[in-house]
Amino acid sequence: MMLKLDNLLMQAKCPVPSGRISPPCPGAGFLGVFLLSILLKSFALSLVGICFGLLPFFYAKVKKDRRMKKFEEQLPEALELLARSLRAGHALTGGMQMVAQEFPDPLGTEFGRVLAQISLGVSVEQALKNLTERVDCPDLKFLTVSVLIQRETGGNLAEILDSIGRLIRERFKLKGRIRTLSAEGRLSAVILVLLPMFVALAITVLNPGTSRYSEATRRVNFLSLWR
Repeated sequence: MMLKLDNLLMQAKCPVPSGRISPPCPGAGFLGVFLLSILLKSFALSLVGICFGLLPFFYAKVKKDRRMKKFEEQLPEALELLARSLRAGHALTGGMQMVAQEFPDPLGTEFGRVLAQISLGVSVEQALKNLTERVDCPDLKFLTVSVLIQRETGGNLAEILDSIGRLIRERFKLKGRIRTLSAEGRLSAVILVLLPMFVALAITVLNPGTSRYSEATRRVNFLSLWR
């Protein structure tokens, strides 16, 4: 569990270690339940306060998703730059150095880590495998597999990288088209899911006696069945 949390914080580029985030979270959850139970006067609805203890994890998850999305958007251009550098006669490490210098975070930072590992004696293949494990991007596996195959069997790596870049761009176009066509359905689903919870919360806040009256009525009906 802590290993997954460390990986999440690393992918989100959060400077706070997991040892400082985990201990205060249960206390924040109990505090949220206590405050909501006072405000709403309903223990069932106050259980929503547990979410206060999960807010740091939600924040890290959102930050990680945004960072990985930006990495995916930068990846096609980085592959094209790598292909151009290979055609110009540079080595693969030289092309990765150009990518690390030209691109901002997160792609430039991650490729900089790859170069740092290679300079410390790690092989190019292992450094790319470490990059694939460190970055949650399925498209990045295409780069690693292409380099591994090219190192073992040979081939035109620049042409392969160009093809992968075009494939990723086409997938982005298809994904955007699907999101456009399904936007109305997704909005309807969100409204249908949130509407009952909003109505229950509004009834509890505006007329708190209704829930107690309904509970008392159920108790009377239950006792009348045994008589």
